[in-house]
Amino acid sequence: QIRSLEGETVPLLTQVQIVDEVEQWLSALDVEMKSTLQQHLRQAIEKLDVGAYASQILCAREQIHFTRATEAAFKAGEDGMKKHKANLQAQLKELTTFSASNT
Repeated sequence: QIRSLEGETVPLLTQVQIVDEVEQWLSALDVEMKSTLQQHLRQAIEKLDVGAYASQILCAREQIHFTRATEAAFKAGEDGMKKHKANLQAQLKELTTFSASNT
């Protein structure tokens, strides 16, 4: 499993065998970490479950979601941008209310 400095853990999808050749297993670990995080990101994009994913996955998912929504708003023109702005303001209000209630 991967453990962050903040204490979050992400179980690797495939175990990495530690072998005598350090470069070999570190390379395999690097590949598996990237593969695991990519899979988690794909899953988080499909269905958001805040408790199921590490914060870096949730942040990346939100950036992707924001970019897609912003691109769609641009394509929809002025009305699309107004709706997008209203949605973002509502989301910000919801998040700040949630954050304030947890302090």
